[in-house]
Amino acid sequence: MSECLTGRLRRLAAATIITVILGGCAALPPPTLPVTVTVGTRAAAETVAALQAAKSYSLEVEASDPPAPAELMQLAKAALAAHSLQPAEDDAKVPADLIIRLSLITETSKAESFVDRITNSSIWVGTGGSGFNLSIDLSGPKVIARSIRWQFKSAQNAQLQQEITARVSADKAWDTRAMQAVLRASLRDFPLAPVNQRVIQQPLTDQP
Repeated sequence: MSECLTGRLRRLAAATIITVILGGCAALPPPTLPVTVTVGTRAAAETVAALQAAKSYSLEVEASDPPAPAELMQLAKAALAAHSLQPAEDDAKVPADLIIRLSLITETSKAESFVDRITNSSIWVGTGGSGFNLSIDLSGPKVIARSIRWQFKSAQNAQLQQEITARVSADKAWDTRAMQAVLRASLRDFPLAPVNQRVIQQPLTDQP
């Protein structure tokens, strides 16, 4: 076999290997980076049985500042469906078992003084004169954390049966995947009510 033909075969084999590798990479699932969620539950022990028996609910996303993203309602319903809870029909003859209130709480840093807003300052002196440079951060308070709070109430007497708060640092983008991860983490133990606060590493993924 000539050296020219051998070289062509080698190049063809290398191209085939690269194609197979790239094809395999394209088939891999999206990354599942974890998001750290701190979850706390407040409930009376006797309410767990009532929550376990519940099958339907009425859900309301409470007004917040800034407003909750539009997709939060649907993401919340998907998270509840994983626990066999379904929304009650508006015209249903049988009322919902639960009234659920969902809140989005945004934590911001405290207002800073003028001195705290100075990010850089310098004095320069030269043959043409002198001057003073001052850089000021005018962006205002910064978001430091976000929390999702569930309130589960009995539809019969409006008694609060369980309250769950899930808090996540603002160092990650607050997008659909992040909201989905926080909602799932918040309901991981539901309807049980662990006494201690939990820190959950929830996968951040596009998978339903």
